[in-house]
Amino acid sequence: MTRKTEPGHDGVTRRDFLECVGVATGCALITPLLQACEVAEIVIKEGGEFPFDIKDLAGLEKVGGMVPMKAGDHKLLLIRVDDSTVVALSQTCPHMNLSLSPDNGGKWDGKKLVCPWHKSEFGADGKYLGGVTVAPKDVPDLPSYEVVFDAKAGTGVIKVGGGPA
Repeated sequence: MTRKTEPGHDGVTRRDFLECVGVATGCALITPLLQACEVAEIVIKEGGEFPFDIKDLAGLEKVGGMVPMKAGDHKLLLIRVDDSTVVALSQTCPHMNLSLSPDNGGKWDGKKLVCPWHKSEFGADGKYLGGVTVAPKDVPDLPSYEVVFDAKAGTGVIKVGGGPA
């Protein structure tokens, strides 16, 4: 479909102009929101290891911090459980496959990871602890991955194999 323009017009109609303004405004509004979502992208293959430094992952500098990460096909949450321990858990709740990321409201309360959607609770080892919406037998444990962490150096390695630890 071609649009007719008035004689002496350069070809840009009012409709074209308003569509462009709408798209530009939408982009301007959503860009800061996308920049606020911090997900570290890890490019490794199955069976790989990912070294990390907490200086590069601001959320892990303090106990209780969580950082969402992607390692190959694995969406992970790194959680600083205490001064000397970082754990890696699946970022996807096994109850309904929804995100446990802090960007979506997932929380580490110091003892357990709480799903923002249905309040399922998981320990630092990924074990299902309970929740308000389902019986324990209905929710499998959260996949966990091996992490070797040197608290003194502030560095560690996530070991992502063919499956969870």
